[in-house]
Amino acid sequence: RMAAGKQKKKKTSAPEALRLKLIARYHQTCATSKHVRDLFLYFGCAMFVVECVQAVRKPVEGAVFEVFSGLVCACAGAFVAQWPDFEQSAVAFQIGFGIGLLQVVIFAAYIRGDFWLPDKTWPLGPFFFSVCWGLDRFILHTLNKNLRIISELGSVIASLNDGQGGGGGQEQS
Repeated sequence: RMAAGKQKKKKTSAPEALRLKLIARYHQTCATSKHVRDLFLYFGCAMFVVECVQAVRKPVEGAVFEVFSGLVCACAGAFVAQWPDFEQSAVAFQIGFGIGLLQVVIFAAYIRGDFWLPDKTWPLGPFFFSVCWGLDRFILHTLNKNLRIISELGSVIASLNDGQGGGGGQEQS
């Protein structure tokens, strides 16, 4: 009888097993998002180096534009990776957004013919910044959605346990 009682305690209900699977999936999503964020940090730093190398071969106006584009890339990488911490990544977001917006305005003036830039000068920094911003929003949406599903399932399990009359041991995470 003791062995049968221990087996009953170890066996979890189907909703609880589903909840544990969702929690494991959430932790896997967190780990994956950390790797993706780090990858974009490295990619942003690499784009900064590429933009600075391209700036060496251009006239002053183009060089300044390319260096600013590289700075926007580095800021976008720091923002999406939340490096070194959240508060400083918010400052990186503000710097990258401001310089990127200025670059887009300058590039629009170049297209209209009001401003001169050397040939083959593109605002790659603001483009990379917008990709990083979209990636960050997607990651946050996915994590929040997983947390909401886990909490809703936890409340459903708690109501099922209360309905059975033996719901003394409820856990919240």
